[in-house]
Amino acid sequence: MVSSPDQPALLSVQRLSGPSGGSVQVQNVNFSLRPSEALAIVGPKGAGKTTLLDLMSCLKSSAAGRVIYQGRDVLSLAPYRLARLGLALVGEQLSLLKEATVLDNLLLARHGERRTGLLQHVFFPPWVRNEEVNHRRRVEEVIEVLDLHSARHRKICDLPSGVRRFVDLGRALVLRPRLVLGDELFRGLSPAESAAMARALRLVRRSGVSLVLTGEDEGVTAGVADRVAHMEAGVLRLITEREVAPS
Repeated sequence: MVSSPDQPALLSVQRLSGPSGGSVQVQNVNFSLRPSEALAIVGPKGAGKTTLLDLMSCLKSSAAGRVIYQGRDVLSLAPYRLARLGLALVGEQLSLLKEATVLDNLLLARHGERRTGLLQHVFFPPWVRNEEVNHRRRVEEVIEVLDLHSARHRKICDLPSGVRRFVDLGRALVLRPRLVLGDELFRGLSPAESAAMARALRLVRRSGVSLVLTGEDEGVTAGVADRVAHMEAGVLRLITEREVAPS
């Protein structure tokens, strides 16, 4: 799926600064993103990239500005409400249950989509079974996209760090987001893992998901993002276009 310049913005960040209550690390950031478009934000460590994503996802309170997502200013919302609206953050710090398997971590991520409680699962009527089938179908789709077949029954604590990053991305994807904010998704990956991550992200884009990716090196997002913005000392500038390699 390729976005059209005529499509309305899925995301519009307007004069965003913050966080509030401390030294301002992000200064007057402005950019927009169309459906199925991908933007890479690159810059040195400490440039403010993680802080920017935290502000956009309401993990930190902004000092000024707006984040318009699907026509609505979302800065006053709780992070879990953003997730329900289809905006997912995959942070640099992994958020996985280390003693659970890959499959269990992905199924647990579907918890917010469940409409059933304990009593319904005790009696397990047909409509509850159908919901469970749908949850598992979505998890299997993500396992396929991220090529996690061989790791599905392994505990997180037994997996190398690179594979864990794929699983953390999978936890966001099982909720069928429209926008994924990925913080340093390529950090610590081997060349082979980086290539696999790029292939997976291109598949995610083809399904209509927009991406905002951060990294220290512009090269790591080559072939994934079609625009690049440079960030340093909390200032975002020099957005450039580039051609995205085919999947």
